[in-house]
Formats: sequence, structure tokens, C-alpha cells
Amino acid sequence: MKAVPFSGTAFQAGFGVRANRAVLSRVSSLSPAAVAIRTIEEIAVAQLIHTNLIDSFRGTYRFLSNFWPAEVVYEGTRYASVEHAYQAAKCLHRSEKEMVRTAATPGQAKRLARTVTVRFDWEEIRVGVMRDLVRLKFRTHADLAAMLVATGEARLVEANSWGDTFWGECRGEGQNRLGRILMEVREELRASGPSEPSEPGAAAPSGPRLAV
Repeated sequence: MKAVPFSGTAFQAGFGVRANRAVLSRVSSLSPAAVAIRTIEEIAVAQLIHTNLIDSFRGTYRFLSNFWPAEVVYEGTRYASVEHAYQAAKCLHRSEKEMVRTAATPGQAKRLARTVTVRFDWEEIRVGVMRDLVRLKFRTHADLAAMLVATGEARLVEANSWGDTFWGECRGEGQNRLGRILMEVREELRASGPSEPSEPGAAAPSGPRLAV
């Protein structure tokens, strides 16, 4: 698709979205937590920077981060972000889960979760929990789904300097499990075609699971 000049008034923080009419054709409303995009027509003529690698979930690609303010309802409870929900899911005690859920920011939720009693099976289920939450995020918010699909075939990597080689990569080394889940969900969205935007609280649809 030919790149088209785009008005900056259509975006918050400089986002651009490559046209993907199959996903956008039935989107009638956008979630308030996502970027302020004025019209579906504006989305359709915009495009992301062409790249084979997205290795930073900041700036233009901040929406890929679990810290992005996209509300999800997981197991009947409402959370302000995927990070809130993921950190709360590891808690053994209800009071600690609520403490994490109501944290003011995703970062605070992550810090508070370091102090909780972790459920005994967390190591076995945490990848599945993350997959379900990421899928739920993009299935709930149609605007974010369109932006994820718009990354095309780019490899998604949460590169970091803090040594996380499980969910991301540090100095080129790591399992990059979050990036792999994002790419899996991207393929699911591409294969399923357009869908109606759903309210936070809809169950995350099942899909093929990547061996991670």
C-alpha cells in the first residue's frame, strides 16, 4: 500500500495505523482507553512504519505493552490493564488480589505483586494466563486489534535492559514469550476476519496455542 500523508490531529502520541480494511470494516466504536483516532476513514489511509522488527513497546508501539490502559474483565473481575490482571492472578489470597487490582498504575500493581503469597501452581499456569489476557485485550478493543494486525509480519520483541529473558529479550538473548504470544494473537485476528467491538467482560475466544 502506498504511504499517504496523515494529519497529526488524528492521533495521540503519534500513532499511525496501516490500512487493514478486513479488520476495520465493521468497527463502529473505539475504546476510550486507546488512542484518540477520529474516524475509521482516517485509520484506513494511515500506515505504520514499515519494519521487519519491532523491538520496543514504547512510543508508537506502546499499545503492545501490558501497561497500556486497556480495560479487561478476567474471571468476572474488571482490571485497568493486562498488567493489573496478570499480577493479580498470581495471588493466593483474595485480599492481596484486590490490593493489586486496585493499584493506581500498572507499575504499582507489579511492585505490589512482589509482596504477595503466590499460588502454588503459578509457574505452570502463568504462560496460559498471559496468553488469555493478551487475547482478551485485543478481542475486547477493536482499535487495538486493528493496530496489532497493522504491524504486518514484523517480529515483535520486548527488548529490555532489566534482564527479563523469559517474557522478552535482553542484549539479544531470551525466550521472548510475550512477543510470541502477541504474534500468535495477531495471526488469530488476521485469520478470524472482522468482528464487532465487544464490551470489556466478554470471554477471550479460544484459539490455537503456540508452544512457548
